[in-house]
Amino acid sequence: MTSPAVLSVENLSLDLSTGRQKKRLVRNVSFQIREREVMGLIGESGCGKSLTCLALMGLLPAAIRQTEGRVFFNGRVLDTLEATEQRSLRGRKIAMVLQNPMSCFDNIFTIRHHFRETLVAHGAQPDRDVEAAAVKALAEVGFDDPESVLGLYPFQMSGGMLQRVMVALAVMMEVSLLIADEPTTDLDVVAQARVLDLLTRICGEHGLALLLVTHDLSVIARMADDVAVMRGGAIVESGTVTDIFHSAGHPYTQAILKAHMSLYESRLERLLMQSIKN
Repeated sequence: MTSPAVLSVENLSLDLSTGRQKKRLVRNVSFQIREREVMGLIGESGCGKSLTCLALMGLLPAAIRQTEGRVFFNGRVLDTLEATEQRSLRGRKIAMVLQNPMSCFDNIFTIRHHFRETLVAHGAQPDRDVEAAAVKALAEVGFDDPESVLGLYPFQMSGGMLQRVMVALAVMMEVSLLIADEPTTDLDVVAQARVLDLLTRICGEHGLALLLVTHDLSVIARMADDVAVMRGGAIVESGTVTDIFHSAGHPYTQAILKAHMSLYESRLERLLMQSIKN
């Protein structure tokens, strides 16, 4: 039996209003994500991927608003909730991992403070709950000495470490939906692999639904169950990862797949030529 959708987006449209002018930035976007599923969202820069994520979080800039469509989270209409209700869901049921993790932390406060702030904002008792919950979550995302991590400031940590801290915050709050917007872009190869392995494991063990936004098709091939391809603010093609990679129908999808393959084929050819010369 198919599990119900954790997130269901139906015909989402977002408009930018400046004075008397209005421009549609995202139009008629629809997709679903179920428990333990990974939805990959790919497309060119500026096509509306991040705006879609911000709309799901209720964090759109003041000049941009949702004008059409519905967003359902565990059966509830998310986009019609009051601001206080949306705020109670953010961090507690829905979490987001951003491209630049440093932007999510305040460098004058320790990691312990960030965990405490998150827990207290959602009703925990700071003295009783924070330390044990934070240590457990940090250990689960791979920190060997989580107690010492709590005493660090964000500027003392690498990008990969901060990404894991962000995932640890989501694990601690037992969220149902995790949105990862280009989570590996600024990381080195080793850190990228560690974060991707972590996301895969956490989704499987905790039953999270994951919306993964990335430009890297190899990441999509490795992690995604379903894929939606965006261009110009709209989803031009969607399907299972197998369908998209083996029988893409839209010319844009075909073009990005061809570009990806030609890039890696040219790299492989150069490496082979170098090895022959040596």
